[in-house]
Amino acid sequence: MFPYLCGVRAGDRATEFKLRCVGLEITRISLHSYRYAWAERALKCGFPERFAQQALGHNSKAVHRAYAKHAEVKFLAELTAWMDVNSEGIYATRPWKIYGEGPSVLVPGPRSRFGGAKDFRTYTPEDIRFTSKGSTLFAFVMAWPETRNVLIKSLALNSPEVGDQKIAHVSLLGYGGKVEWSQTASGLTVKLPEKPPSEHSVTLRIKGLGA
Repeated sequence: MFPYLCGVRAGDRATEFKLRCVGLEITRISLHSYRYAWAERALKCGFPERFAQQALGHNSKAVHRAYAKHAEVKFLAELTAWMDVNSEGIYATRPWKIYGEGPSVLVPGPRSRFGGAKDFRTYTPEDIRFTSKGSTLFAFVMAWPETRNVLIKSLALNSPEVGDQKIAHVSLLGYGGKVEWSQTASGLTVKLPEKPPSEHSVTLRIKGLGA
């Protein structure tokens, strides 16, 4: 809009921008609002963030806010879509005998100074998390397996967690069809459908196991 401003000291650009707008009888606009509007338009056009930073300055708060706002909206939309499918395994549930199984449990990552995970690692289809509600157990498969086969070792016949309890029924939240499953001494094996009903993780509803 005003190429001259590129050569003006950063601390004086807002004043120079305002003076030129007044001279052109442009009202109700500031350098900040112009930058923010430009950043939002760039985002809608698919302009990469790094190029937007170069165009408006690497320290531009407008770029940070516009792209961060998009990221927040995208995250909330994804979370809402996931909860629409899997909320039964979250609301009014309780912890099970163990909270999970898989590589992330066997080899835990370093802890932060507040006790939580220090870093975020990619989950595998072997990573399972559990919640329970009465005689129903919910098993969250943290990554979709390419083979569509899930093995939950903690639910093996005569395992310490299950004992002599036998699973009565297994279904997949968000999926209207039936899934093939079997409970053996190796664990609970489930054959998933061709497409996952939700992104990021899916939830198995397992009947017949108490808390």
